[in-house]
Amino acid sequence: MIPSLLLVGLAQAQVPVQADSGAPRSTDGAFSAERTGGAFGLGLAVGAPSGLTAKLGFSELHGVQFTAGGDLGIVGDYAVTGDYIVHLRPFPATDGYAVPLHVGAGFNLSGNTAWLPGTFLMGPRAVFGATVLVQTLPLELYVEAAPTFYVWEQLSWSFDGQIGTRWFF
Repeated sequence: MIPSLLLVGLAQAQVPVQADSGAPRSTDGAFSAERTGGAFGLGLAVGAPSGLTAKLGFSELHGVQFTAGGDLGIVGDYAVTGDYIVHLRPFPATDGYAVPLHVGAGFNLSGNTAWLPGTFLMGPRAVFGATVLVQTLPLELYVEAAPTFYVWEQLSWSFDGQIGTRWFF
């Protein structure tokens, strides 16, 4: 309950953020002063899960991200993840680059057609990561970790990690 309230509080905060020029900018828009492109990004991710990834920003402070694919090196594995994320900017943008951090909460739905056919694992997950943005490109590079606690079908846990890139339209 407390982490949910913290995420909602962070998402509702209206804190001005400094761009490279030093001029304050609003955090209400769907477009970012830290990169070109729109609010929707599509790309590829490697890790757990590896596959297609998408992100939709509601503002520069928060959005949702999704990945569909499978865990690298595990035959027959598949997973779908979805997260609500909040962006934090503890580091100032310099020389056309920015490195915002993100935290969030979401879900993981996983299964394996080779080892456990017909079995689905589902549970909540926490997400922690960092993103590299280049002001002149509609591209983001990110790395994240996501501990997951499976509560449906079988009680279990996993610690997923992912490196990926998204192109924003």
